Amino acid sequence: MRTLDRSLHDGTRFSLAYTRTGAPSDRPILVFPGGPGLASVVPYAALRRRAMKMGLDVIMMEHRGVGLSRTDENGTDLPRSSITIRHVLDDAAAVLDAENVEQVIVYGSSYGSYLAQASVRRSQTASRA
Repeated sequence: MRTLDRSLHDGTRFSLAYTRTGAPSDRPILVFPGGPGLASVVPYAALRRRAMKMGLDVIMMEHRGVGLSRTDENGTDLPRSSITIRHVLDDAAAVLDAENVEQVIVYGSSYGSYLAQASVRRSQTASRA
């Protein structure tokens, strides 16, 4: 699990947890799982193992407010005002920047399909959804 230091609107910091599985490639797959309550990488460990065996490079993040990205630097749950779709998309873009990803294949399931579509609309980094 990797983390990325992010800030909330009031300047409070939190660690955004994410994972990158498989050998890095020129075009990884960014997976937005269903949720928002299940927007954690933990239930998808088997999926990531299968993807790695297939030679795929998969990036997944714990959405802010969920799982390992649930609390701020003080251990307090993130405020609801800081858990919006715009924030989640900004977090995904920050993860891609941190991983030096120039192009990505975006995939989403259930609620994640909405995020995948929105991220493609916002960015020229995504090659398809």
